[in-house]
Amino acid sequence: MGLAALLASVPARADILYLNEGEEHVGRLQRITADQVLFTEIDGREMTWPASEVAHILLSQVRPGDEHDRVEKLTDPVAVSILKKLPEASEFPDADFVTLYRNRTFTFQPDGSVVFERRVLIRIFKEPGLDMANMARYYQADRETFELVFAHTYAPDGHVYHLTDDAISEEALYTSTPEYDKLRKTKFALKKVDLGSVIDVKLRITTKPPDALHPYLIDTVFGEREPVLREECVVRFPKEREMVVENLHWDGPNLPTFTDRVDPDGKTRVLTWTFRDPKGFIPEANMPSTSRVFPRTWVYPRDDWNRLGKEFEAALASAAPSPALLDAFIKETGVKASDTTADKVRKIHDAILKKIRLLPVSFFDLGGVAPLPVDVALQKRYGNNQARVCLAHFALKKLGVPSEVGLTSYWNADEIRFESPTLGQAIYAVLRVEIDGRPFYTSLDSDYLPFGHLPTAFQGARAIFLRQGAFVPELLPEGGPANNQTWRTVFAKLDADGSLEVTEIRRPRGPGEISLRTLRAAKAQEKLNFAQNAVKRVHPKAVLTGFTLSDLDDLQTPVALTLRYRIPEAAIKASDRLLAFKNLWVNYSAGSASLATRTWPLEYWATEESVNSVLVELPPGFRWVPWNQDYVWDCGCLSYRSTLDQHGSTLQFADRFAAERKSFPPGELYDHYRGCLLVMANLAKQWIIVERDEPASGTGATRSGGTDQENGPTVGEGPREPGKGGGAATGAETAQEMEAAPAASPSPEHDEPGTVPTIEPGSEEGGASESSPDAADTGDDDEDDE
Repeated sequence: MGLAALLASVPARADILYLNEGEEHVGRLQRITADQVLFTEIDGREMTWPASEVAHILLSQVRPGDEHDRVEKLTDPVAVSILKKLPEASEFPDADFVTLYRNRTFTFQPDGSVVFERRVLIRIFKEPGLDMANMARYYQADRETFELVFAHTYAPDGHVYHLTDDAISEEALYTSTPEYDKLRKTKFALKKVDLGSVIDVKLRITTKPPDALHPYLIDTVFGEREPVLREECVVRFPKEREMVVENLHWDGPNLPTFTDRVDPDGKTRVLTWTFRDPKGFIPEANMPSTSRVFPRTWVYPRDDWNRLGKEFEAALASAAPSPALLDAFIKETGVKASDTTADKVRKIHDAILKKIRLLPVSFFDLGGVAPLPVDVALQKRYGNNQARVCLAHFALKKLGVPSEVGLTSYWNADEIRFESPTLGQAIYAVLRVEIDGRPFYTSLDSDYLPFGHLPTAFQGARAIFLRQGAFVPELLPEGGPANNQTWRTVFAKLDADGSLEVTEIRRPRGPGEISLRTLRAAKAQEKLNFAQNAVKRVHPKAVLTGFTLSDLDDLQTPVALTLRYRIPEAAIKASDRLLAFKNLWVNYSAGSASLATRTWPLEYWATEESVNSVLVELPPGFRWVPWNQDYVWDCGCLSYRSTLDQHGSTLQFADRFAAERKSFPPGELYDHYRGCLLVMANLAKQWIIVERDEPASGTGATRSGGTDQENGPTVGEGPREPGKGGGAATGAETAQEMEAAPAASPSPEHDEPGTVPTIEPGSEEGGASESSPDAADTGDDDEDDE
């Protein structure tokens, strides 16, 4: 009996009988008696088991291949050919798993709908690879239907285990906000997956005919961390339909093979990409996402920005708010007719942030860029980023302030390609407002950023703005010192016993500002805990004596955190005449530059500036043993300068770091980046040595400027760091003696949010990149259909 006939002979749903030993049988339960279970298997065999041997029976769906319980009985030609000769773990010693075969087929139907089918066979080699047994898929419930065609596990001993309905679950992600409740997540777990197992999964998603505002963009990246032995991407569409094919990053040594043919029926055009990469790649810290470095293909229906602009303009007009609701909202904002344009814009902006709850729903989650009616936001008091942008647009229009609604994507995800007229690449909305001839931009997707400040994910990104019925491209401004800046001022008094009394003022702008403003809703104890943790990061023995916060509710007022604390034993007292301590407020790290060379570019989180000013009042009679040279670096991409001088009894340190570039390709630019980090990180390790002047009647003669001193420590020249500016001469021999004593403080790689960040690329606080949880995209997410 053929497979089609066999499946036709059984119901769409069947029973699965589990024996105590773990065996499972698919078919139909016939009868249960006091001591027996009568069962008809899917191939028609009548089976009877003692009731005591049956664990339980489950009603489940019958899927293709469920009739086979052994590998040798398989009839699917793809599975049979692959399982005949499987690769062994010894052939891929660094791989957790290997993708044996992956096929993605997109078929554009004559009625305009699209059927996407994905099949993947993977062999598991190591324990981390077992995670591949747990899979998930997202889809839009109002525009798509999802079907899990089959999911099998081929065990090393030849047994075949099948997915059952009890291992599948579906989750609606936004049920509390029905207007946005489009996205669904289907999760499923394959059975009996172990080392050496092969998993075989096929799924199907059917999408309603796309249109200008509900686009369909096929976006496929070729290249993964783990080896891929064969990958196919197939796009089928009616021959008369105009489709655009774009190859991005098509310059590497291992490119897919491409074929373009017409089916024998003469009606269907078939595009096929075939790819093989038996090595995979080794991720590097802060490398770009794979979509920015590996071969990537876009396929989408041909269109143009003018037509797309007209479609979006019509949809925006239909989403306009009711006049009465809009007037009532504007009244809530407190805008006055006498206000300046800037005041009107800021009041509308701030009121939306406070009164319209933000939903983390992107265009992908909604399946398109068509705006929802603004009345939803005004009545329900919630909305996504686009709803806030549209509300601001219409409110400003009512006040006589023109603005433009735009669309954008993350700067580190290939952004918006102006040369590719499809709205499938847009992820979020953005608003452009001109005040006194100067453009300002806001995405209204952070409750803690003042007007005119963009999140770092959008700084420097490309965007398109609706202008006179057409989409016009524009580059969003970089952050730089105006938006990503951290100032820290420290006043400290060093006592002769080595303790420090400190007053520290932190004034962040941008990412650090977000971190501090989140405290506005915190309880008093939570704020106290935050302050205590902040000083403990400066020094583990620091004791908080007081702190104050500026007005965190007023977005137009600069935010500031003042900390007062005492650090006992901050300095090592080598003798009555000699104290040594480290600059506790310099916490730069060279961790991201640990690789001497790189294969992939390094991405910095944003252009920024950080400035430190540290004033330390020394005990009476003490003076600093000076260094020979300041720390200086300026390569045009990064700049750093620091000075340390003594004026009277005050030791004054100042430094400034600025990053003017976000991407550092391997080679000269990365070498510049690494050289700067090494210079800065070295500064955090240096000891500041102060000594008491000899009494005038003493016999010892003292010379200044870090030279050898009679009856005192020997001060030599420390090692110089490579690169322009080099290192600084230090009290090297004395510093080595200090290292043998208990450390004064660690040099943390990451500071408290809102403080001077490390210069490691990554998040807005100096950690990992915010557009991607991991800077390196090493997963097999395959969200490539929309």
